[in-house]
Amino acid sequence: MKHLDLSKQSLFVLRLAIIIEVGVVLIGLGISLAVVFSALDSGSTMTTVFVAAAPFVIVALCEFSKIPLALATWHARKSKLLYMILIFIVSFITFETLFNGFERNFAALTFSAEKLEIKRDGYEANITDNQSKIDEMEKEYRQEKRDIRDLMQENADNRESSRASARVAVERNNRSLTSNRQTLRTLQGELQGLNQEKADLLQKLAVEKQSALEERSNSISNRDSVRQEQIQSLESKLERLRSQMMTEIDDAFWSIDKQRIRKEYEAQITSLQAQLNKLVDGGLEVNQDASFTFSAIDEQYKLMLEMVDDKIALKESEISKLETIVSAQQRAASNSLVARNRQIDSAFISEKTRLESVGEKVENEFDSTREEIDAIKDENFELKQKIRHLDTDIEQMYLSNQIYRMASHIDGTKELDEIKPTTVTLVAVVWFGSLAFICAIIGPILVLASLHLKSRAEKMEQEQGEPSFQAS
Repeated sequence: MKHLDLSKQSLFVLRLAIIIEVGVVLIGLGISLAVVFSALDSGSTMTTVFVAAAPFVIVALCEFSKIPLALATWHARKSKLLYMILIFIVSFITFETLFNGFERNFAALTFSAEKLEIKRDGYEANITDNQSKIDEMEKEYRQEKRDIRDLMQENADNRESSRASARVAVERNNRSLTSNRQTLRTLQGELQGLNQEKADLLQKLAVEKQSALEERSNSISNRDSVRQEQIQSLESKLERLRSQMMTEIDDAFWSIDKQRIRKEYEAQITSLQAQLNKLVDGGLEVNQDASFTFSAIDEQYKLMLEMVDDKIALKESEISKLETIVSAQQRAASNSLVARNRQIDSAFISEKTRLESVGEKVENEFDSTREEIDAIKDENFELKQKIRHLDTDIEQMYLSNQIYRMASHIDGTKELDEIKPTTVTLVAVVWFGSLAFICAIIGPILVLASLHLKSRAEKMEQEQGEPSFQAS
């Protein structure tokens, strides 16, 4: 009864092959429906929908041809190779259809994760935009502060340049002051020369008197030695007084002070000179026949000294008048410069106050902007928190997919970012390809197996002489 069991198994295998092929047909029709719905959702026309779905319907219907082709291959005598090629072609179509279905299923599984990635990218774009807004606000604030500082510095520089210009303008408008100053310096130099000339005359007078005194000292008796010492003492005092007079006159600036100093010293010099003349004249009485006397020397130099004194007095008078004029011009120039500087300072303070007011306004405006910046930063913080949660969900969704899990084992990592896309592609192609290949050829294989079992059952029936099993 073994041939009956083989016949039943043959029938079961044939039915299983038919069920598998019907399932493949349904898968192809399902893919065509998915294409239809996808095209309709995208707003395509009916013509486009039909063109997109028709190939999948035809491919699905082609699946029914594999069982007849397998039967033809079994019973063919000379064209087995042709039918096997046809079976291979139809199986390849099945392979492609199933591979497409596996790929669509994989895409559907990762679509949710991709939507989360798109959402995460949107959050990141919002963070970037917010940060750009913050940077722009802070940049504008810093630029305004920098502009105010530059204007402050420019205002200070303008103040200094205006002061310098005002000083130059005052000096240019008072050219007579400069000329009078130069004239005054010239006159003072001339006065100093006259004083030096007078000092030289007095020095020469003293030298001549000293020479005369020395000539006559040899003829004077010992009784006159005391008087000679007195004369030398008086001459030494006269020399010191003259030297002190010249020094103080040179140190004095105003001509009035110079005249006063000269009068005081000349009074002292005249008194000492009278004493000296008295002593000298008293010594000359010893030698009444001497042709040279101190009085004659004094008379000789008196005229020259008077001429020099007149020049000095005239020069001092000119200097005094010019000093009065220069002093008045200096006061006028100083008052004008002070008034001009006061105007410049007033403009400087006004501009500084205005800029400080602008700076305070910028600070006040930025206070409200700072609140807006803080709100944007809080928003960015919340977005970053959402991104972290999304990253966790995305990683879990990807790693819950067996394709990514196997790829992670191949790459030796559990981090999603470290899984290579090529590894994922390789795993998907191998897995989907092997499953699609098996499903594509299993129908014809089962038909051939069914025919083989039926052939064995018929042979066993003939050998045992029993009626063969007829398939319903």
